[in-house]
Amino acid sequence: MVALQQVAVIATVLMVFVPLQVCGQVIYKVPCDHTTPSCECPLQFENGTGIEVCEFELELSLRHTFTRYTVNTTTNTIAEGGQLWIIDPDTGEFVPHADGNTCENCTEPFAVDGYTYKTFIATNGRIPSPTLIVNYDQIVSVNVYNDLHDDVVSIHWHGLDQRKTNFMDGVEHITQCGATPQTSFRYIFEAKNTGTFWYHSHTGAQRTDGLFGSLIIKESPALIARAKNQTGVGDFEDQPESHTLSLMDWQLKPSIELFSELVSGIRFYDTNQVPTRSDIRYVSTTSQDGGSVGPVSFWSGIINGNGRHESVNYTQSRLSIFTVLPDKQYRFRLVGAQGLFAYRVSIAGHKLKVFAMDGTLVKPREVDFIIIHAGERYDFLLNTNKTEDEIGNGLFPIWGRTLETSIPDAHIVEAILHYDTTPEPDSTEYEDIFNAYSTTSESCTIDNSCETDYVATTCTPDYTCSALNCPFKNYPSTFNIDCIHVNQLELLFPLDESELPDAQVGEEETVILNFAFGGSGSSASINARTHVLPSSPLAGLNSSLLDTIEEREFCKYLDVDSQCDDNPDLVVNPGCVCTHVQKIPYNRSIQMVFSAIGPDLDPNTARNVFAASHPIHLHGHQFHVVDIQFGEYDDNGLLIKGNDAFDCGGTTVCTNPSWAEGRDYSIGKSGKISATAPRKDTVFLSGGGYVVVYFKSDNPGFWFLHCHIEVHQLEGMAIIINEAEDQQFAAPSGMDVCGNFSWSLEEFYEALDATPGSRLTEEEEEEDDDDDDDDDIDRLALG
Repeated sequence: MVALQQVAVIATVLMVFVPLQVCGQVIYKVPCDHTTPSCECPLQFENGTGIEVCEFELELSLRHTFTRYTVNTTTNTIAEGGQLWIIDPDTGEFVPHADGNTCENCTEPFAVDGYTYKTFIATNGRIPSPTLIVNYDQIVSVNVYNDLHDDVVSIHWHGLDQRKTNFMDGVEHITQCGATPQTSFRYIFEAKNTGTFWYHSHTGAQRTDGLFGSLIIKESPALIARAKNQTGVGDFEDQPESHTLSLMDWQLKPSIELFSELVSGIRFYDTNQVPTRSDIRYVSTTSQDGGSVGPVSFWSGIINGNGRHESVNYTQSRLSIFTVLPDKQYRFRLVGAQGLFAYRVSIAGHKLKVFAMDGTLVKPREVDFIIIHAGERYDFLLNTNKTEDEIGNGLFPIWGRTLETSIPDAHIVEAILHYDTTPEPDSTEYEDIFNAYSTTSESCTIDNSCETDYVATTCTPDYTCSALNCPFKNYPSTFNIDCIHVNQLELLFPLDESELPDAQVGEEETVILNFAFGGSGSSASINARTHVLPSSPLAGLNSSLLDTIEEREFCKYLDVDSQCDDNPDLVVNPGCVCTHVQKIPYNRSIQMVFSAIGPDLDPNTARNVFAASHPIHLHGHQFHVVDIQFGEYDDNGLLIKGNDAFDCGGTTVCTNPSWAEGRDYSIGKSGKISATAPRKDTVFLSGGGYVVVYFKSDNPGFWFLHCHIEVHQLEGMAIIINEAEDQQFAAPSGMDVCGNFSWSLEEFYEALDATPGSRLTEEEEEEDDDDDDDDDIDRLALG
């Protein structure tokens, strides 16, 4: 086990005395251990010296809920053995399970949802991983040590462009080998994007087992001052260490086990033993439009690692508490770390003024609810109450409610907004806080399921609420909620014309991707291809090795309509279960379309192909969302037909979609797209609908594009965008071997100075290594 070598002491010395310099750069070793839920790199030392490089150490290990582990206070290492602690049902205090157990120097006994006794992936002994906070233009160095014993790991920095550092994007088998057990991998990248981001495992299903954390890159003071002046919102407090909310749906079983049940067709049974004939197989829940929401049942929800399983009373839970002062304005940040379920977030007695999406500032828009899907981030400004009557007892529920309407009550995740005019509540007070704002609504859906939350008292015929980012065109009128879609928001600062893509594009610059269950055996797919990862990380291959992998493993005949059209009739169609790669040329305006449609052969069967919705994430880019369209609904808001804007290509599934005659978004448009078209890196695609985005292909690399619902991505709803292959940059020396990887700041700066197209050619590689291509590929694939 690697120690977190007393980084707090080291950092304190550095802050007060002599800054550490390497390669002429001033470095700050950020204190980050089991006691720090957030780890912040300041702008400067106390003597005024600016900090240029922020160094973090993250150690990954397996830990157990309700368990305290002994800490060696000399080395700051955490022991493997622990003690079971439980929550007293009367007092709400943690107490040892065994009489006489004490633990003076121990980790927290993370209760998570207050009920589930299971293993999780801890980062520096914590769940979730610590919030990392840095400043614009700093260099971020993160050394990740893998102590998981039997699993490799890679860390993706979600939302960062990684310009010139595609090999730091953190996707196993695409940009790197996974770090093997008892090895470390050092990520170094520039903090050029600003706003709210996050980081998570991109290996298997590790993310939903606890390996995720928020990443905040603070804007420059000058930009924030400009934003305040431009919007007229006035001053606000920005305390990301205190007001960042990461939302997760927590499961009883390990995530990979749930995935195997789904893809095998066994599906989910609510039992831990072999199902009997009397056990009923779980039926997926749906939203009000009939779209699939939960292919497995919701277990519990957590915010910043705390929550309450519905079978546990409030006293035996731990909820996250966010403290504010009266009559102030605060910036809050939402991070959608969920594996599956979207949440409709609201705060009782307060409105949410949306201020940023996926790290990009937008013109403020006040709403009652923000619907956040997996992978997305939203920042909002919260104006706290002023008067005693408005503040009351100073305790307000924070809710995140799933979008399920096919069951009597949707599921919830809970936290508390706390005014410091009153003491912070303990768990014996939680129930009263939530009961004060709960009631039964008369707003019932077409399935006769009813709301029981804040909607009941807030959204009425006399006051229509607003919700941002609905996964359907509108709520039924009985909800009294109007939908606002993300393409209706505008960038706070319009982009210069030179930064904007052209609205009119050619065939080579148009990429249409259909997300549906149209792969082999009706598996998750894009354009009927079920993606499998390549055998070697593409970003580290020279041109000769890349050609070999392409010939062996890449999907073929992408533009042939009949290819993969027989998928539904085959258990496995070998030509359609492959590494799905789409090439795009360098420095062009790209129109990319995400659709979720299918040939409408039979409304009762074809609808199942496209009824599911998907949050779509593109690595390496922030794209402009210019249009969002939906399918056809009946009078009750039920999706009955997919949008007819496309020709599918195939007759049974969409194999090679193209715009239908006269439907291309760019028709009749000239010049550039709107300078205020909002930018995101993750956008929600509604079942039966489509989304049109634009970006400039000015960031060479292999970029993963996938549904961010974890089980869909793992099953194959993904594609690799091979952007500007002839302009890509060579990976650092040493990344071609799986195992320990570290590189110096000097090597990092050399990489930034490299010329485009510096990937090793076949001839250059032969000077260094006479092994044949097969040996090289086998060596790379060992990880």
